[in-house]
Amino acid sequence: MNRKTYKFLCWLFGLLLILSLFRYLLINFLDADSKVLLLGQQIIHAFYIFIPLLSVLIVEKWKVKNIILEYSISFKGTNVKKLIQYVLATAILFPAIVLFLTYIFGNVFHMSSFGEIVLEDVPSSFYGMGLPGNAYLKFGILFLISLGMNFVGLIFKFISSFSGEIAWRGFLEKYIHYSRIKKTMLIGLIWGLWDIPLLILNPCRDNIMDYFYVFILKALLCVVCSFYFVNALKQTRSIFTSSIMQGLISSSTLIFLIHGDINFFIGDTQGLLGIASIMMINGIFSKISNRNFMRDKV
Repeated sequence: MNRKTYKFLCWLFGLLLILSLFRYLLINFLDADSKVLLLGQQIIHAFYIFIPLLSVLIVEKWKVKNIILEYSISFKGTNVKKLIQYVLATAILFPAIVLFLTYIFGNVFHMSSFGEIVLEDVPSSFYGMGLPGNAYLKFGILFLISLGMNFVGLIFKFISSFSGEIAWRGFLEKYIHYSRIKKTMLIGLIWGLWDIPLLILNPCRDNIMDYFYVFILKALLCVVCSFYFVNALKQTRSIFTSSIMQGLISSSTLIFLIHGDINFFIGDTQGLLGIASIMMINGIFSKISNRNFMRDKV
């Protein structure tokens, strides 16, 4: 890693450490129902979202035009067809594969930690909206509703995803000079572990081990997503692709389609099944890309 990368990491962790200390003091010295505390936490959350982007701007000396040109932050030269393919695959295949794996592990092998799909328990209405009597049709409609909710969630997640992707797939992708695999893993680990100060300085934590497992799972998810996102960036030449994909993944949930006592470190979209789903989709795209490359070569 070069000097700019080290400066970026110092700003990234330094700003978050300051923010974490401020949050720690607010929670410890203000009443839980204080309006000042509520306002302070909202400001902290807003600032937290922009820390990766702010760190990039500081290191790059606020040269916004250069950042836009060098980090693929525009639609100029973007492969729109590939962008749409990656977005739709993430939006549809990601939760669909999680549901399939849930059925395999939960329904077929009866592993309760994964939950299970029980068509008989599918609700007859959804927030007041009546659903058809056929269980399969109800399940299909609820799946489509969940996809729609993911896109609604994307509206709220995109800003934080975009800020982060400028840092991870923009700055670090440019300035870290290792082999492709080593670089992608390192970027994934930085992305997954950069907010550790929030864990260490969290006065509200009950069980430190639960938070530890969350960070391990998040780091693994980020490493896997890094391989998926960097391939998407290479194919589409736009950082908007990975930003949209990240927003869709982070807002995705199938909780009202999966029943049972789910272990969320394993089941649903943010656990091990979600990680497996991303790996499978990335494998599909990689195979298609390699096949097209060999065909063009011939």
